[in-house]
Amino acid sequence: NSGLDDKAEQQRRRGRSLFRSLMNLPGSDEMGALRQKVLLKWIRTARTEAQQLKVAEATDVCIGQWIARSSADDDGMWPAAFVCEALEDLQPSETLAKAVVSERRRMLGAHWLDENGTASRQEGERYCEWAERLGESYPFVAAKILKPLAEQLTRQADAEGARVISQRRVYR
Repeated sequence: NSGLDDKAEQQRRRGRSLFRSLMNLPGSDEMGALRQKVLLKWIRTARTEAQQLKVAEATDVCIGQWIARSSADDDGMWPAAFVCEALEDLQPSETLAKAVVSERRRMLGAHWLDENGTASRQEGERYCEWAERLGESYPFVAAKILKPLAEQLTRQADAEGARVISQRRVYR
């Protein structure tokens, strides 16, 4: 039985390594543009096989991270419409949605802090606007990805502002 556990663990490690080695979201063409049908087929296949290997949660995390790194639409709105359509069609897990949010936050990186938390607040407002614009057409994306991003960034802005004000008081 231990041999089976070791074999399963090796498969999990190889699977994670494969996911991490891919540079572009599957379904991307040579220019990096995604094709919705290819993307949907790939995600469905990956999730089905992951279920069989009992690595569905880890797979959803990796897929979520890729989706977070997908490009915006031509008008700058993220995620692109076809990614929204794919997500709505897939009925993804909470794990996948949380992975998108987490990776997107990580991608924002470090930024200058001021007492208004301006950078985080502006980013939060942008995601809130996108959630409102996309909410009717893409309710999953708006409710599980864009609104949580907006809320987290707004809370971060509030915390940044309080921290800057507190530090100013200490060093006066």
